[in-house]
Amino acid sequence: MPKSKKPRPTCARRIPQKHDLYPHLSSTNDQPLDSEVDEIRLVIEDTKLRLEEQQKAPQLDVAQTRQESKELRAIIRTCMKIIHPIRCLPFEIIGEILLHTLSGPDHWNNYPEVHDYHHGPWAYSRVCRRWRAVAISLPRLWSELLVPSNCGSYWLHVKNPIGRLQLWLRRSGSCPLRILYSASGKCRPKEHDTITSLLFEQSDRWEVFRWIGCSDPERFERLSEVVGRVPLLRHLDLQYTIADNPQELETAASYTGFTALQPRLVRFHAERFLVDPFELLRLAPNLWEVALVLNRAHGDIPRKWFPPSRLTHSSIRRLVVNHPYMIALPNLILPQLKCLGLRSFTLDDMHLVAGLIHQSRCPLTNFFVQGQYRFHSSLVQVLQATPALELLTLAGDDSMPLYQYQEGILEQLTIQEGFPVLLPALKVFSCDVKGVDPEALVAMLESRCEEGHLQKVKLWCAQTPVKKWVGARFLRRVTDLRKKDVEVVVEDIPWSNFSQKMEDLVES
Repeated sequence: MPKSKKPRPTCARRIPQKHDLYPHLSSTNDQPLDSEVDEIRLVIEDTKLRLEEQQKAPQLDVAQTRQESKELRAIIRTCMKIIHPIRCLPFEIIGEILLHTLSGPDHWNNYPEVHDYHHGPWAYSRVCRRWRAVAISLPRLWSELLVPSNCGSYWLHVKNPIGRLQLWLRRSGSCPLRILYSASGKCRPKEHDTITSLLFEQSDRWEVFRWIGCSDPERFERLSEVVGRVPLLRHLDLQYTIADNPQELETAASYTGFTALQPRLVRFHAERFLVDPFELLRLAPNLWEVALVLNRAHGDIPRKWFPPSRLTHSSIRRLVVNHPYMIALPNLILPQLKCLGLRSFTLDDMHLVAGLIHQSRCPLTNFFVQGQYRFHSSLVQVLQATPALELLTLAGDDSMPLYQYQEGILEQLTIQEGFPVLLPALKVFSCDVKGVDPEALVAMLESRCEEGHLQKVKLWCAQTPVKKWVGARFLRRVTDLRKKDVEVVVEDIPWSNFSQKMEDLVES
């Protein structure tokens, strides 16, 4: 006779009691030992067998059986959590996961994407002790931060904001810093000055520094002194908030010290304060993106800045300017310019823009226009100079919406007799639909898509729903373009987010 197998111990012997369910593992995220993993797998197997036995056995006491089944399922869930693979991740892998939440080097427009002053890397340290140890041991994880200077309602959730900023900077070690300093809202002067001083003390580690909404002339002047000693600076974005009065304009025009920059600088954005563009380009040979936007009430830049001959800069690929700076365009040659943005302009500015394109012979593929387009014939002149243009964005000005200057633009873009008169290479069309003639807009889009020219259409409207201006019938005709393999995006942009969304509309 064959030898009988040794009887297996009952399932109840391996199933722990509720109070004995691996408390050192169930209450933490620690990694279990290999021997504990094997034992826990046996517990899961036996618990499942016990559940099957319950289902097959006659149920005398239904309430007791239901309670016991509930406890057995709870044991299985707890055991599965204990042996989950995420507990076995090495510190190095966890660190790489956390570092991937940082902004990439080419995503500075939306920077920082994850880490604000309230959440940031603090959230990682609240997961468990292992994650806290990993987060604190990674100085690079603390190298980018959004610092709101608004000490009002936003900071009610932050205890000891100054101490938190000091700890954040201390944990960043010696890593290069990426800082977004938002100065919107009313601030307490004492805390405001302390924040500014703490950030300025770290200027030798600035890689990205964006100061949005600065309105204090004294601190703005201090920044002009700090910028001269920033060896790692690659991106400087400054928005100086001023009022429309002559005294403020003279104050803003006196800050020309920001051109004392380092050769590492690749992006420079200046809004509402005066900068010598020629000196800037001479001192920063590696610049590939420049945005110079002055207050609308300001006059032209000083003639004394103009060089005796045209200045060539071979690294600029993206340029955004408005009317006060356009007078400098005839004195520039930008052979690598690919993206050009006009924030506001006059009738005389259009031939200056066309002259820049002709004399630079640049491969311009992206053109963004925001302003008073009453001068459609002049705009057509610029578009005729850019036959290789692939992306066109038309945005209305808050003082002059599209319905006051729309004559002829859409008609010129409409394909007639199978051949486009303007922009034969156009692939992406983006437009502010407020006030646009819906019939002309849809006719232009359908003609372009029928010939297979357009690949993407983006329509938006600030402050007002798109359907109010375009209408449901025309909107259906636009969305029908998707049947022709055209990507169609229709969105409403709240007025509070209008300026931020404008950066997204200029696609790189």
